[in-house]
Amino acid sequence: MRLPLRHRRTDRPRWAVQQGFTLMELIAVIVIAGVLAVVVLPKFEVATGSGGRVYADSLRAGLRYARAVAVGHRRLVCVDINANSQLLITIAANNPATACTTGIDGNPVFATPPGGVTAAWSAGSTVFVQPNGRFTSDGAGTTPVNKTLNVAGETPIKVEWLGRVE
Repeated sequence: MRLPLRHRRTDRPRWAVQQGFTLMELIAVIVIAGVLAVVVLPKFEVATGSGGRVYADSLRAGLRYARAVAVGHRRLVCVDINANSQLLITIAANNPATACTTGIDGNPVFATPPGGVTAAWSAGSTVFVQPNGRFTSDGAGTTPVNKTLNVAGETPIKVEWLGRVE
């Protein structure tokens, strides 16, 4: 015996079948991707070879730190770049002084460059930071100096005699 053919209905209406993403889901994905881009991309850039920029920022910070120490301790502070492009910061034992004798925390090396990055003053060598915060080319503080610190592949760092570092 054969049963007559009947039309079978599904339990749910046809419009309830999902065929894509809602607008809210798409916006949520875009927002999450944006947050991840803001958080992850700067770290990725550091890991992929922007060591020169990081070192240049360390040099700027070191110059500002040297000025703050000179003013805070009321002593002469000397800033130099050695043959290995390391930033050296030393301080005088007492005030008044015309020479620096020791590192601020016992170690004169403030910053060491990553491989392949070099730094050098535009002219001369040591910069002296006077107890009043001014940059000079001599320990006695008689010759104000404006210098440029060049880091390979980066924007030069300008040091103005009044103490501004940019």
